Amino acid sequence: MRKSSSTSHTGIPGGPNYVLRFVLVAIACSVVVCYPGLLRVVLRLVSPGSHAPRFRPGYTYPRVTVGNITYEGLSLASYRQEFFGGIPYALPPIAELRFRRPVAYPQPAQHRILSSQYFGKQCMQSTCNEDDRKRTSEDCLTLSILRPTAVSAAHPLPVMVWIHGGGFHAGNGNYNGSRLVGRSVFRGTPVIFVSLNYRLAAWGFPQGVAAHDEGILNLGLRDQVAALEWVRDNIRAFGGDPQRITLYGESAGAISVSMHFFNPHSASLFHRAIFISGAPTTMPIYPPMKRGPNFAQFASQSGCTNASTILECLRSAPVDTLLKAHDTVMNDPDVDLGIFSRFPWTPTIDGDLIPDDPRTLMHSGPTAQKPYITGCNLDEGTIFTPHWLNSSNDVQTLLAPVLGHKLARDLVHQYNNTALRSPYNLGNNTLDPIYGTEYTRGAAIAGDLLFHGPRKEMNKAGISPLRKHWAYHFTDDALVPHTSPSGVYHGITLGYFFGTVLEYTQRTDVANLVAEAMDYFVAFATTGNPNDARGQPRPYWPAYEESWIANLLELHSRGSSLTSDTYRWDQLEFLMRSFPAP
Repeated sequence: MRKSSSTSHTGIPGGPNYVLRFVLVAIACSVVVCYPGLLRVVLRLVSPGSHAPRFRPGYTYPRVTVGNITYEGLSLASYRQEFFGGIPYALPPIAELRFRRPVAYPQPAQHRILSSQYFGKQCMQSTCNEDDRKRTSEDCLTLSILRPTAVSAAHPLPVMVWIHGGGFHAGNGNYNGSRLVGRSVFRGTPVIFVSLNYRLAAWGFPQGVAAHDEGILNLGLRDQVAALEWVRDNIRAFGGDPQRITLYGESAGAISVSMHFFNPHSASLFHRAIFISGAPTTMPIYPPMKRGPNFAQFASQSGCTNASTILECLRSAPVDTLLKAHDTVMNDPDVDLGIFSRFPWTPTIDGDLIPDDPRTLMHSGPTAQKPYITGCNLDEGTIFTPHWLNSSNDVQTLLAPVLGHKLARDLVHQYNNTALRSPYNLGNNTLDPIYGTEYTRGAAIAGDLLFHGPRKEMNKAGISPLRKHWAYHFTDDALVPHTSPSGVYHGITLGYFFGTVLEYTQRTDVANLVAEAMDYFVAFATTGNPNDARGQPRPYWPAYEESWIANLLELHSRGSSLTSDTYRWDQLEFLMRSFPAP
């Protein structure tokens, strides 16, 4: 299928040759892993070739100077956008800075030009092949900026800062914001797009006694704060408005946003938030000792067994030794966390960035009075559900390590109705026999437990005259096969919200939905309200209220519409009663 490199009628740039080209490997999902029995690599964003600059006809090299650093970016005139990539916001966390809080990247004593034409390397994580390994480094604390051309310091633009997902152990910030920026210009409300890398897995989320005592819990979240501080202090030089920063993310990225949202120390760093398939209570956030054994196993596999010198030892260990130790923990069948078995590295309550249990913070703690958008996909739980579930006991076994046996049993009984099975649009179609008879029940429970329940709880807790917020439900199955075991799966919206799905379909209805979703988000980033009179004709989206009013926006290519937030009422209410507000 031949693709044009021109801008479409929706104002969304397309074409395979742009330096930020997005490559969809299989299905759009933010979790990037390579372990047997887990999710495969399903999404990757790449720049062509190596990270070294390549000078070619038709490209220009815009420069932005901040203090003694001049950043030399890359521009392709036909796209009317300028890219600055691999910008360091903190010193490389290597050697003595490994397993330490981020140190802000200093201004050099002498002027220097920094080549900023490609994305930085992704942070340490499991890799699938040698090429992946070459793109992975501890020296990864960088961010990237994409802006329209001809920005004016007199008219600074809103900034959308993206935090990637990946279960806190995978992924990178190499996202293609070109269609989003193109759409924003087309509709007359241009924005600047920023994405960032942060430390992952054991490097970003060390736990246990030593990590607690040295004050190095939640390093990945602290990296995000350091990046936001860099944006606040420097984005004006790139034409951005430091007083109009929208922080948004998907999956673990959305969970990250929620940790900052309810942290008063981050109050000055952003002004609006979008939570895509993730909320404060999506993952259990434990005290630091709960998962200390995971970090202890990581250290032991790295040859560091003396508790009094464990961090000193890890700082001097070869990085490949640490990577092998990380892979061992990720693949250890004895790391039994039930539905969270493959997420051993997560944020923890540290008394600072996360001062208390997120549910407590959400309901009664210091909360930011900022507008926000939150939403989920129809079949969020499918990719997190093992295919071998053949009985209700199998489902209970999956849930018990997190919920306890009684609550797991009671929750499973809430889904006895065969209509309450995910994928919800499966109809009379049948799945491949590899999927057990209770897979669909397990997928429904996983989706509600991890995503739909936390989303609804956050919306209900956020009802306040001091703050408006909006909720959506993404149900579009236009590109989903009728017999797909994944349905409208976790991560599918990335292709729509970034517009990259248009590389693989020419359907007008899908293109219209992409434009509509972008318009809502760009309007929100610009004004704090997703409704304006610009761009794609679309339904007025009312702020969320707990009443009969239709206040949930259902996004679908057949036509988006408003509905009441009452789907699976009994099941979601049961979940919220089971985890009552403090």
